[in-house]
Amino acid sequence: MKGFTEQTASLLESLEAVDHIDRDAGRIYYSEEFKRHVISSWHGGDSPTALFRKAGLGPEVIGSKRIERCVARWRDRHRITDLQADEVAESLVPMSLFLAQTERLNAFESRIRQLEDEQGRQA
Repeated sequence: MKGFTEQTASLLESLEAVDHIDRDAGRIYYSEEFKRHVISSWHGGDSPTALFRKAGLGPEVIGSKRIERCVARWRDRHRITDLQADEVAESLVPMSLFLAQTERLNAFESRIRQLEDEQGRQA
C-alpha cells in the first residue's frame, strides 16, 4: 500500500497511537507509548490485532500484515534491549570486590613508594 488516501491519512493522524505518517511513502510512525503498551500487553497474552483494533488501527484500516510486522519488529527490539540490560548487569563488578581491589592497589602503591625511598637512600 503505497501512499494513503486522504480519508485514511486523516484518520491515522487523528489517533493517539500514531505519532505521524508519511503520506507519500505510506509509512506509519507509532508513538513510543503505544509500542510499549502493545508489547507489554502482548506479553500478557493479548492479541496484537485486538490491541491495534482498540487503538483504531484494525486490519481493515492498515492491513493484518502491517500489524504482524510491527509487533515482530518491536518484539525483536525489546529482546535486544533486555539482552543488553542483562549483559550490562552481568558485567558490573560488585562494589565489595571493587573496594577490595582498590585497597590492594593502594597497598601496592604504598609498598612501591617505600621501596623506591629505600633504594634512593642506598644510592
